[in-house]
Amino acid sequence: EAGVREFAHTEPVDTTTPEDLRDVALTAHQYQRWIPKAYEARVFVVGDEIIASEIHAHTDAARVDWRAGYGSNTYRVAELPADVTAGIARLMGERGLVFGALDFAIDTEAGSGSLKSTRVASTAGSNTKQEPSSPGTSPTSS
Repeated sequence: EAGVREFAHTEPVDTTTPEDLRDVALTAHQYQRWIPKAYEARVFVVGDEIIASEIHAHTDAARVDWRAGYGSNTYRVAELPADVTAGIARLMGERGLVFGALDFAIDTEAGSGSLKSTRVASTAGSNTKQEPSSPGTSPTSS
């Protein structure tokens, strides 16, 4: 609006009353359990190729949403466990998808993560969002 691009980053939500949520009542929103993160990972899938990178945040804002720290984050190539790679391949195959950008939050305690996929384009070119699931399980199961 007015030549200014606005972007909403992830923000923590404390205990709230329904009145506190009025601002988001008429828009898309998603709530997830907070994961104390060691780091995050972004996984790109193009066809049958799966490429992963670790994202290490160095500011408080980027520890909540890594997109808030592009300039201060550090990045490196990541190796995915075989069960996670297999789960991603199942997700892509079951959904008929040829491109995906999947985000992982790597838990500080167990080294496990919560998987969510964002901006996933199907072969038909439509956009979809997947619900969070645990690595190593079928992302389409409930």
